Amino acid sequence: MPVMMRNSAWVSLLLILAFTLGACRSMPGNSTAQPALPDTVIPSRVPSLEPIEESSPVTPPVTDRIPSEEATHPSPALLSPETTAKPSQRPQYHLTAELDYDRHYLSVEEVIRYTNQTSETIPDLLLLVEPSRYPGAFRLNSLTLDGGTPVTDYQREIGSIRAPLQRPLPPGGSLQISLSYEI
Repeated sequence: MPVMMRNSAWVSLLLILAFTLGACRSMPGNSTAQPALPDTVIPSRVPSLEPIEESSPVTPPVTDRIPSEEATHPSPALLSPETTAKPSQRPQYHLTAELDYDRHYLSVEEVIRYTNQTSETIPDLLLLVEPSRYPGAFRLNSLTLDGGTPVTDYQREIGSIRAPLQRPLPPGGSLQISLSYEI
Protein backbone atom coordinates (compact mmCIF):
# COMPACT_ATOMS: atom_id res chain seq x y z
CA MET A 1 0.00 0.00 0.00
CA PRO A 2 2.74 2.56 0.78
CA VAL A 3 4.14 2.15 -2.76
CA MET A 4 0.72 2.96 -4.30
CA MET A 5 0.42 6.04 -2.16
CA ARG A 6 3.81 7.26 -3.33
CA ASN A 7 2.92 6.72 -7.00
CA SER A 8 -0.39 8.61 -6.76
CA ALA A 9 1.34 11.40 -4.84
CA TRP A 10 3.91 11.72 -7.62
CA VAL A 11 1.17 11.77 -10.27
CA SER A 12 -0.70 14.47 -8.37
CA LEU A 13 2.48 16.51 -7.95
CA LEU A 14 3.26 16.23 -11.67
CA LEU A 15 -0.27 17.33 -12.62
CA ILE A 16 -0.10 20.35 -10.31
CA LEU A 17 3.31 21.27 -11.74
CA ALA A 18 2.03 20.94 -15.34
CA PHE A 19 -1.00 23.16 -14.66
CA THR A 20 1.16 25.75 -12.92
CA LEU A 21 3.67 25.93 -15.77
CA GLY A 22 0.84 26.11 -18.31
CA ALA A 23 -0.69 29.03 -16.45
CA CYS A 24 2.62 30.87 -16.28
CA ARG A 25 3.08 30.72 -20.06
CA SER A 26 -0.14 32.68 -20.71
CA MET A 27 0.47 35.39 -18.09
CA PRO A 28 0.88 38.96 -19.42
CA GLY A 29 4.44 40.22 -19.59
CA ASN A 30 5.87 36.75 -20.12
CA SER A 31 8.61 36.69 -22.74
CA THR A 32 7.16 33.56 -24.37
CA ALA A 33 3.86 35.29 -25.22
CA GLN A 34 2.82 35.49 -28.88
CA PRO A 35 3.71 38.74 -30.68
CA ALA A 36 0.85 41.17 -31.21
CA LEU A 37 -0.58 41.47 -34.71
CA PRO A 38 -0.18 44.81 -36.46
CA ASP A 39 -3.17 47.17 -36.49
CA THR A 40 -3.33 47.22 -40.27
CA VAL A 41 -2.71 44.48 -42.76
CA ILE A 42 -1.19 45.53 -46.05
CA PRO A 43 -1.83 43.04 -48.84
CA SER A 44 1.18 42.07 -50.88
CA ARG A 45 -0.75 42.57 -54.11
CA VAL A 46 -3.70 44.84 -54.80
CA PRO A 47 -6.03 43.52 -57.51
CA SER A 48 -6.29 45.78 -60.52
CA LEU A 49 -9.60 47.42 -61.30
CA GLU A 50 -10.94 46.78 -64.75
CA PRO A 51 -13.69 48.87 -66.36
CA ILE A 52 -17.16 47.38 -66.37
CA GLU A 53 -18.85 47.31 -69.73
CA GLU A 54 -22.42 48.51 -69.74
CA SER A 55 -24.99 46.28 -71.35
CA SER A 56 -28.62 46.71 -72.14
CA PRO A 57 -31.10 45.24 -69.63
CA VAL A 58 -32.51 41.83 -70.39
CA THR A 59 -36.18 41.96 -71.31
CA PRO A 60 -38.21 39.07 -69.90
CA PRO A 61 -40.01 36.93 -72.48
CA VAL A 62 -43.62 37.84 -73.22
CA THR A 63 -46.16 35.09 -72.64
CA ASP A 64 -49.64 34.90 -74.10
CA ARG A 65 -51.07 33.16 -71.07
CA ILE A 66 -52.43 35.30 -68.22
CA PRO A 67 -54.15 33.55 -65.32
CA SER A 68 -57.83 34.46 -65.16
CA GLU A 69 -57.58 35.73 -61.57
CA GLU A 70 -54.81 38.14 -62.52
CA ALA A 71 -56.86 39.43 -65.45
CA THR A 72 -59.87 40.27 -63.24
CA HIS A 73 -57.87 41.35 -60.15
CA PRO A 74 -54.69 43.19 -61.20
CA SER A 75 -51.79 42.72 -58.83
CA PRO A 76 -51.02 45.64 -56.50
CA ALA A 77 -47.54 45.90 -58.02
CA LEU A 78 -49.08 46.75 -61.40
CA LEU A 79 -51.24 49.49 -59.90
CA SER A 80 -48.96 50.76 -57.16
CA PRO A 81 -48.68 54.55 -56.89
CA GLU A 82 -44.88 54.29 -57.17
CA THR A 83 -45.13 52.92 -60.70
CA THR A 84 -48.16 54.77 -62.09
CA ALA A 85 -48.77 57.99 -60.20
CA LYS A 86 -47.15 61.35 -60.50
CA PRO A 87 -46.02 62.68 -57.10
CA SER A 88 -49.06 64.99 -56.94
CA GLN A 89 -51.42 62.04 -57.56
CA ARG A 90 -50.07 59.64 -54.93
CA PRO A 91 -52.24 59.15 -51.84
CA GLN A 92 -51.49 61.81 -49.25
CA TYR A 93 -51.94 61.11 -45.54
CA HIS A 94 -52.23 63.66 -42.78
CA LEU A 95 -52.39 62.27 -39.24
CA THR A 96 -52.90 63.96 -35.91
CA ALA A 97 -52.44 61.53 -33.04
CA GLU A 98 -52.47 61.67 -29.26
CA LEU A 99 -50.71 58.86 -27.41
CA ASP A 100 -51.27 57.90 -23.77
CA TYR A 101 -48.41 55.48 -23.28
CA ASP A 102 -49.35 54.43 -19.74
CA ARG A 103 -52.92 53.50 -20.77
CA HIS A 104 -51.80 51.95 -24.11
CA TYR A 105 -54.24 54.26 -25.92
CA LEU A 106 -53.93 56.14 -29.21
CA SER A 107 -56.48 58.65 -30.54
CA VAL A 108 -56.10 59.50 -34.25
CA GLU A 109 -57.62 62.00 -36.68
CA GLU A 110 -56.59 61.02 -40.24
CA VAL A 111 -57.22 62.68 -43.61
CA ILE A 112 -56.42 60.81 -46.82
CA ARG A 113 -56.38 62.44 -50.24
CA TYR A 114 -56.80 59.63 -52.81
CA THR A 115 -56.63 59.72 -56.62
CA ASN A 116 -57.91 56.78 -58.67
CA GLN A 117 -54.87 55.52 -60.60
CA THR A 118 -56.65 52.56 -62.19
CA SER A 119 -58.33 52.50 -65.59
CA GLU A 120 -61.65 51.50 -64.02
CA THR A 121 -64.31 53.34 -62.05
CA ILE A 122 -64.19 52.49 -58.33
CA PRO A 123 -67.58 51.95 -56.58
CA ASP A 124 -66.13 51.67 -53.06
CA LEU A 125 -62.91 52.07 -51.10
CA LEU A 126 -61.15 49.33 -49.20
CA LEU A 127 -59.13 50.58 -46.22
CA LEU A 128 -56.77 48.11 -44.58
CA VAL A 129 -56.93 48.35 -40.79
CA GLU A 130 -54.46 45.92 -39.18
CA PRO A 131 -55.45 46.69 -35.54
CA SER A 132 -59.01 45.56 -36.28
CA ARG A 133 -57.69 41.99 -36.54
CA TYR A 134 -57.55 41.94 -32.72
CA PRO A 135 -60.78 42.01 -30.68
CA GLY A 136 -61.27 45.33 -28.89
CA ALA A 137 -58.11 46.91 -30.33
CA PHE A 138 -59.72 49.30 -32.85
CA ARG A 139 -62.73 51.60 -32.60
CA LEU A 140 -63.88 53.74 -35.54
CA ASN A 141 -65.54 56.93 -34.29
CA SER A 142 -66.33 58.53 -37.66
CA LEU A 143 -65.75 58.15 -41.38
CA THR A 144 -66.54 60.99 -43.78
CA LEU A 145 -65.93 61.62 -47.48
CA ASP A 146 -65.14 64.83 -49.33
CA GLY A 147 -65.10 67.16 -46.38
CA GLY A 148 -68.02 66.05 -44.31
CA THR A 149 -70.44 63.58 -45.92
CA PRO A 150 -70.75 60.89 -43.24
CA VAL A 151 -70.45 57.26 -44.31
CA THR A 152 -72.59 55.07 -42.08
CA ASP A 153 -73.14 52.07 -44.32
CA TYR A 154 -69.52 50.92 -44.32
CA GLN A 155 -68.75 47.24 -43.85
CA ARG A 156 -66.22 46.13 -41.26
CA GLU A 157 -64.32 42.98 -42.05
CA ILE A 158 -61.37 41.39 -40.28
CA GLY A 159 -58.45 43.69 -41.06
CA SER A 160 -60.37 46.13 -43.28
CA ILE A 161 -63.21 48.58 -43.76
CA ARG A 162 -65.10 48.81 -47.06
CA ALA A 163 -66.73 52.21 -47.62
CA PRO A 164 -69.24 52.59 -50.50
CA LEU A 165 -68.96 55.84 -52.45
CA GLN A 166 -72.00 58.05 -53.14
CA ARG A 167 -70.74 58.47 -56.70
CA PRO A 168 -68.27 55.96 -58.20
CA LEU A 169 -64.79 57.42 -58.54
CA PRO A 170 -63.74 57.62 -62.24
CA PRO A 171 -60.15 57.07 -63.41
CA GLY A 172 -58.10 60.12 -62.47
CA GLY A 173 -60.81 61.33 -60.06
CA SER A 174 -59.86 62.14 -56.47
CA LEU A 175 -61.56 62.40 -53.11
CA GLN A 176 -60.83 63.09 -49.47
CA ILE A 177 -61.46 60.52 -46.71
CA SER A 178 -61.51 61.62 -43.05
CA LEU A 179 -61.34 59.12 -40.22
CA SER A 180 -61.44 59.41 -36.47
CA TYR A 181 -60.46 56.29 -34.55
CA GLU A 182 -58.93 54.91 -31.37
CA ILE A 183 -56.45 52.11 -30.90
